[in-house]
Amino acid sequence: MNNYELSENFFDKMKKFEGLHDGDLTKIGLQPKLCPAGYWTIGYGHCIITMNGRCHVNEWSLSRIKELKMDLIDEIEADCLLRKDVKYYVNLVNIHLEVQVEQHQFEAIVLFVYNCGISETLFDMVNTRVSLPILLSWWRTRYVTANGIKLKGLQMRRLFESNLFAYGW
Repeated sequence: MNNYELSENFFDKMKKFEGLHDGDLTKIGLQPKLCPAGYWTIGYGHCIITMNGRCHVNEWSLSRIKELKMDLIDEIEADCLLRKDVKYYVNLVNIHLEVQVEQHQFEAIVLFVYNCGISETLFDMVNTRVSLPILLSWWRTRYVTANGIKLKGLQMRRLFESNLFAYGW
């Protein structure tokens, strides 16, 4: 297992792509929002977990979310949730990486995994050091849809992540 950690600059990148979720702009504070994939999120993409451990919660109402005490947070709490969530994904990536990578490559993979979860295909390609053009082609064309619809934001995110992995920017 590797023991990579994140740079402070990583969180600026993460916040840029996640955005600060606010489900009701008419109220002070940050409220939960249903993302295009059908997940209730709050803050910087923090997925609100149901009692049965599932995140996909189309059937939930805001009243159910309020029962979980996630009805209102501020930006400081959003930042704390992000940092707590990211620790989990850093550990996952460290466990799945079997080769040494550059810092920017590690951070690109964490950005991807935070948004998409573990992709065995991605880790197989990284761990076997598949050619960069093949890796970039895969990275830029996968996980760009929500409910079968291509989303420009996800396409831009995959492009950014793949460029960060390949070129460090």
